[in-house]
Amino acid sequence: MAIVTILVIISGMFYLTRFVYGIHNNTYSSYFLSFVGQTVPLIIYATMISTKMEANDRIKKLSPFVSVIFSIIAFLCVINPSSKTGGGLAKNDNGLNYQTIAYMAAYASGLAEFGFLLNNYYGKIYNKVIGIGLILLNFITVLLSGGRGGFVAFLVFIILTFISFGKQKSFIHKVIVQSCIAVVILLILFASVKIASGLNISTSGLWRIAKFISSASDSNRLNAFYSSLNSFYHSMFIGHGIGSVFYEIGFHAHNIFLDLLVETGLFGTAIILIIIFRTFIRLTILIKQDRTNVFWVYVFLCGATISMFSGYYLTQFPLWWVIFYISGIPKVEEREQR
Repeated sequence: MAIVTILVIISGMFYLTRFVYGIHNNTYSSYFLSFVGQTVPLIIYATMISTKMEANDRIKKLSPFVSVIFSIIAFLCVINPSSKTGGGLAKNDNGLNYQTIAYMAAYASGLAEFGFLLNNYYGKIYNKVIGIGLILLNFITVLLSGGRGGFVAFLVFIILTFISFGKQKSFIHKVIVQSCIAVVILLILFASVKIASGLNISTSGLWRIAKFISSASDSNRLNAFYSSLNSFYHSMFIGHGIGSVFYEIGFHAHNIFLDLLVETGLFGTAIILIIIFRTFIRLTILIKQDRTNVFWVYVFLCGATISMFSGYYLTQFPLWWVIFYISGIPKVEEREQR
């Protein structure tokens, strides 16, 4: 009941922002409807099923199947050269654009890596053939799509996998595995260019990633950065209101912290940071009790990277799902008492 009350208050604050500015803003309206129609029901549902441990297990076991589906969809989209960056069956934001494809591929890779780590879940064929194949396929997809945020997400998942993998293997073995993977990545990078050129697939996305690696500057993002800071300075403590970033700078800032500073000021940003910190503490406890709960770290990082580099934080479903779902999963001693 408390969660519903909080969501109603936030939705109300989000809705009232339009009257403060007195101007119709299509982008604001779109994200408001997305929050009310998708994020709010998702949070309520996550809270409702969080105490059901059988649901927790089923979600994890379904992850390799979701990985296969996402991998196929992302790859089929990226080899269609209808978008200027070589990815997407749609040329606008109504469908899968290059950013969405990159994140989908990175997310699919993370799910595949989770299955690869937990070999007692899925068997040797998946871990040694399918899982590795999906990771490599999604790496190619991310490169060709040109989504920089998806590229970062892919690397984040790889790092998380290395950390988890290192706890199970010897140091020397880990170094050998990492070296082999580095060589494979270089070979795939070379092969992907050749394949794309031979199949007449646009490689502009690949060059966009290369430019991002060599120089991370982006004039549009820098303009959003400075505009956000300027807006923040005018209301540093309480912000301008939820959803106000669409009026203040014309769009969201492509960064959760900048969006929070504009909308909620230092006060609201501090609250969200505390919530995220508590979520990580909770995840650490749950992983110590059951290492398969590292699955939720992959999901959380998916939402976090999108919020950091591309999306609007209130509509990032993986982020809010994990925050509210994790808060309701009972600890071992709590389950025993039940």
